[in-house]
Amino acid sequence: MRRVEGLSSVLLRSMRESAAMVMPTCMDRSTQAAAVVEKPEKGRRLIVFRSEEEAEKYRSDTGKHPASDGWGPAALDLEDLANVLEMHDCTHVAMPEEWIGGEGGVDFFEAASFIGMLQESAPA
Repeated sequence: MRRVEGLSSVLLRSMRESAAMVMPTCMDRSTQAAAVVEKPEKGRRLIVFRSEEEAEKYRSDTGKHPASDGWGPAALDLEDLANVLEMHDCTHVAMPEEWIGGEGGVDFFEAASFIGMLQESAPA
């Protein structure tokens, strides 16, 4: 697993180019429950997918967050994503479907950097 704290200009450019295809999506069970991972040494991370399809694939592949328990994918605009991060005190975003290339695994982003990158790449 890789943690991406400060995004380099090359990395940020790559992510901006692919961001046009992104509809940030999280798994939620209600307005009060979202799929988060918390480790004291690494902060609280909201699990975010690029689309509802990726969220469903993750759920199918892992068996986590089953529909029978009320979980489902929820597409978020930037304002909603920022609100969910704040509501759940998340300092980071974790993307199980790797976005920035490499050898597989989960990508981690500081929440503010992730929101900023999506804001910069949004169509005017």
